[in-house]
This record gives sequence, structure tokens and C-alpha cells, in this order.
Amino acid sequence: MALRIKYAFLTTEADEPEAINNFIAGYELAGGDWNGTIDVDNNIGGSDFTQAYVDEQINSGYDMLLRNTSTNISQARNVISSAIKRGMLPVIPAVSNYFHQPSSTTTKMLYSGVFCGSGSREYGNATAYPCMFYDQPDTEVFQDITEIRQCGTEYTISQIQRVNSSTLYFKLSGISDITAIGIIEQGIPLYISTAITGTDISPLPTGVIYTSNIIFDNGYFQVAHTTSAGTTGTFQTVTTGKLKYGITSSTETTSRVLIIRDGYNVDLEGMGITIKGVTGFDSNPNGVIRVAEYINNDGYGNKIKIVTNLGTGTYGGNGSMLFATESYSTPFIAGQLAWIKYTTGFDWYDVIGNAIVTSSNYPTFDTYSGYGYLQIDKAVDSLIDKDLSTPVLVSEEAVSGSIAFYWNFIPYAKEYEIWFRGELIVTLNAHILRYIFQPGSLLGLFPLTCNSRRNLIKVRAKNGDTYSEFSNEIEYQFYYSKAIAFKNV
Repeated sequence: MALRIKYAFLTTEADEPEAINNFIAGYELAGGDWNGTIDVDNNIGGSDFTQAYVDEQINSGYDMLLRNTSTNISQARNVISSAIKRGMLPVIPAVSNYFHQPSSTTTKMLYSGVFCGSGSREYGNATAYPCMFYDQPDTEVFQDITEIRQCGTEYTISQIQRVNSSTLYFKLSGISDITAIGIIEQGIPLYISTAITGTDISPLPTGVIYTSNIIFDNGYFQVAHTTSAGTTGTFQTVTTGKLKYGITSSTETTSRVLIIRDGYNVDLEGMGITIKGVTGFDSNPNGVIRVAEYINNDGYGNKIKIVTNLGTGTYGGNGSMLFATESYSTPFIAGQLAWIKYTTGFDWYDVIGNAIVTSSNYPTFDTYSGYGYLQIDKAVDSLIDKDLSTPVLVSEEAVSGSIAFYWNFIPYAKEYEIWFRGELIVTLNAHILRYIFQPGSLLGLFPLTCNSRRNLIKVRAKNGDTYSEFSNEIEYQFYYSKAIAFKNV
């Protein structure tokens, strides 16, 4: 039966015009032919994304609900925690496109849906974490890198010319071909590190300047700068004057690297990018890395900085850069999950189970990349063993006396049972992976008048009449004597 998808955009579909195309591309990745329907709701903000809204989508028969923004913990646990049980799968960005930013929603793996990261399959998730899966969306591809240069190399200014009241030419001592030192186009940042003196031009530039318009000759470059006095049309020799390549502030060190790429995509400091194919340096900056600075003085938007030390060498010319967004990786991953469901006819618990146990990282859950990327050619196998693995239980003190217990996601689980002192006390829907004990909360359930019975907690996964083995046991160390709490250490 054809699937029905609802896309709930934070703003409008027009702000992310390739979102639906990426869903279809993910669905058709394994050779499928999309024959379902995708309906759109625009301007669904946090206050609109309520239990009533989710209920409406379920009652309307939608199989999957996509968001292009993350949800908070309250929404994750209380609004959509039961959606999968009722037949609708939420698929949501982990949180943002920022480089390895921890998400408060999913830090403890509160998976009430599928949380998605983004990045190349070769290098892993480059954006917020943790995600369940990541991938490179179909419409976002690597762009060629034109130039890579370590910032901070200092050059002596030998001559300047006042072309007119808004333009200066610069020559550098000993440099006959300025393209050889990375001044290859407009918008290159240069920082005046030693004041320029010895000419009749006024006022002279200070601080950061940028190459402007075109480079008229390899021996000099042009800068847009307003002057009110000075001889025009001839070069004048300066007495003093130095500048540093790529530097944009007086406090910047030489630890940053300027990257000029063939095209525009990332425009914010902190974004996560992936670089590959760079050669020629002692330390080639290939892999996932954070954008330290975005430069757009020229309007091209094709210059960024990263923090690294290249060592010696020169750029080999074959590198490329990817900025993959969670806004587009999320529908791309969702489309793949939809294909698995359509092909197998499984419920969402088994679809996600198959997706996890056949994913690129399984059985490892990586801090940043989760279970990796989907391998849908394997995930559509209807004969995969669906045994429930044994949970691993961990704990931490949340507030004084309150203990939060967490366990790992168990593929194919539909519920988790929490046992205390050998008795079942609560059953949770998948995919909630947390339970908090508070002092006094169990007084009505158990005779806690002494510690003759240890407060041991354990959890097991459940799918119908099938159970996993019990997890390891952890002691809840608060005991009561005459309604006074004490800690057993």
C-alpha cells in the first residue's frame, strides 16, 4: 500500500525547496519508484507541535511525520513518544548543522523517533549529535577547493598607488607574482600589521583590508579604500608597512587556515563541514571540521577559515568540501526508511530494527555518528534475526536523591520493563530510554522500613511475548527507616 507522509515545516517549504526531492531520492536510492503522497504543513512552530497536532496526523492516516527542526525533551517524551506504537514514525533533525554540538534532546538517547545527522559516508556525521543515523543528502555535494593557505604569513609593502579617491594599488617586496602567495581573487583578507608611512596619500588604510574587484597584474593587487589627498596615477615607495595574509583581527594567531572554494553554501561560524582529497601539506586537513570564520566581504561567500596547522608544503589542488545539512539529510534518511517499510510491510519497530542491525556502524553506537548510515539493500531482508539483545543499564544522580537510569536502544523492542526489588513497577513505550527514581516515590509500593532487601533495579526489552535477558542490576542506594531517608554506602 502506498505510504502517506506529512512534512511539518517550521517556516515554509519555500525556505527548503529541495526537502521533498531529497525524501524521494532516499526512497528511490535502492531502485524504488515513489508512488505515495507527501502533504505539507507550513509554519508549525514549537507551540503548534502539540499532542493534538500529532494525534491529528495519526488519525488522518499518515505513516510518517517529518520535521525540519529539532524538538525539545518535553516534546520528545510527552508529545510523540507513543506515535510509533500508533503507527506513525517521527523523523527529526538531531538539532542543528553546527559542528558536533550536543543536543539536549538526544544527549541521553531519548529516541521518540529517528534523529538524523548529516555528513559524508566516508567521514561520518559533521553536525549535531547524537544521531541515530546520518547521511549525505542527494542534493548536497562536494565542492572543489580552489586554494588552501595558512594565515599569518607577513609581507613587506614596497609601494602603493592612489588610483583615485576610492582605489589603491599595492606591491609587496620581493613578490612578482601575487597569485603565488594566495592572492588570487577579490575578497582576500589582509591585515596591516605595521603602519604604512612615507607617502603623501591620506588617509592610509589600517587594520584589515580586502582585495577588491579584479587583480590587474600579477605584480600588484587592488584594494577599495577612500582617500582624500595624495598624488594619483604613480606608485610611491613606502618607508614602513607590512601586512599579514588571511588575518582579520589584531588578536588572530597563525593557527587559522583560509579556504577558498568553488561555490557558496555555508555562511555561519560553527558549521560542520567535511574536507577530502587535500594533498601537499605535512598535515592535510581531511575529515570533519568546524568552520572557525566565514568571510564575505566581496559578496561571493566562498571563503571560510578553519583552525589547524598545515605544516610545510603547498596545496595540491584536488581537494573538495561538503556542507551537508540536517534539513536535507533528514528527509533523505526518511525516504530510505519509507522504502524499507514499503518493501517489507513491517511495522516501524521492525523497520527501525532492520535499519539498525544492518547499518554501517552496528553494533557500535558512535558518539557522533550513531549507528552510521543505512544499507537499505540489506535492511529489506525479511529473514533477519529479530532476537532482542540485552540492555546495558547505567545511572547518574540527577538532583539530590533522584537517580536517572539509562539504557541502550534495543532493536525490535516495543516496550521496556523496569524492575525494582524483583518486581515489575513500570512498562515504558519504546523509544524512551530513561527512568528517574525519586526519594519516597516508592513508599506506597514496597515496605522500605529497612535495607534487608536491596534496592536493585534492572530493565529488559519486550516485543509481544518475546523478552530480552535482564540488564545488569544497579542499586538505588536510598533506603528508609521510619520515613527517614538514608544512603547505603
